[in-house]
Amino acid sequence: MKHEKSLNCLAAALMAFCIAFSGVGCMVTGLKLQVSSMWTLAVACAAAAAVSALCGRFAYGGWALAAVSGLGGFLLLKPERAALLWDQTLAMLHRMTALWNFAYGWPLVPMGSQQTVDLPLMLIGTLVAVITAGTVCRQKRAFGAVAAALIPLASCLVVTDTAPDTGYLFGLLLGLAVLMLSNSVRRFDLG
Repeated sequence: MKHEKSLNCLAAALMAFCIAFSGVGCMVTGLKLQVSSMWTLAVACAAAAAVSALCGRFAYGGWALAAVSGLGGFLLLKPERAALLWDQTLAMLHRMTALWNFAYGWPLVPMGSQQTVDLPLMLIGTLVAVITAGTVCRQKRAFGAVAAALIPLASCLVVTDTAPDTGYLFGLLLGLAVLMLSNSVRRFDLG
């Protein structure tokens, strides 16, 4: 097939975006986290999915993806951004453990100084998108991508009061269903 790699790249990007953004949306709506804008999370997930799928299209795309990830990590770990990421991660963990403490009496994580939790959610969405796109592009088994996608969902399912919005939940389940059902077709090599 002439355009097989391009179609695989497009399918990987769409599947990775659907799973990553829906997983992050489940966390935001289920845990009632404060974010500045869902659009920024969507753009971060879409960019990560597109770059990962595009890098997976080429023979040495893993090296290119490692270079892009290293550059992103370098920019994220500048002292002021690292402090902001730490504060927002503490705020997110405090919100999660406050809900779990109310239900089960689990210990609380200390509160961070930030109210919005954009950076940790972008990081989670990016990691899920990269793992999913890599799984589809490299024609690997879906176990790693399914495990990565279920981590955001699992944070909402600890307590029954933290049910995510149905749109995000169905988007995540649809993406996972397509990923798992296409597992044998994706791994079948025609050449």
